[in-house]
Amino acid sequence: MCSEEFRRRLIEEKYLTKWVSKRGTWKWHEDGTVSVTGNVDVKGSMFKLPVKFKKVTGYFDCASVGLFTLEGCPGALSQDFYCSWNYITSLEHSPKFVGEGFWCHSNPHTFTRADVRKVCFVKGNIIES
Repeated sequence: MCSEEFRRRLIEEKYLTKWVSKRGTWKWHEDGTVSVTGNVDVKGSMFKLPVKFKKVTGYFDCASVGLFTLEGCPGALSQDFYCSWNYITSLEHSPKFVGEGFWCHSNPHTFTRADVRKVCFVKGNIIES
């Protein structure tokens, strides 16, 4: 088994099987990113996501896990994006498209709606504080 395949299996076993909704599925891309059909609920405690997501067809919830960066978050998702109650001070690496709401309150930096709109097209509400 090559090292890349081994790395992917470890990530699947340790994270994706726990984070992706029960009826959800995921697909690996050649660039090492993962797309998910379904919802993603990040669980645990971490400074940075160990997986780089490309697209999620449901919601993406990485709130309250201790993140210092949004690196690894999906570029686009169909529903809500939750990144509240972390240690985020920058919206760098945030999704570029969110199909519903963008929740970013209760971080050390107070993000405004204008801050979010500079980096992301949000179809729904932006909840900033």
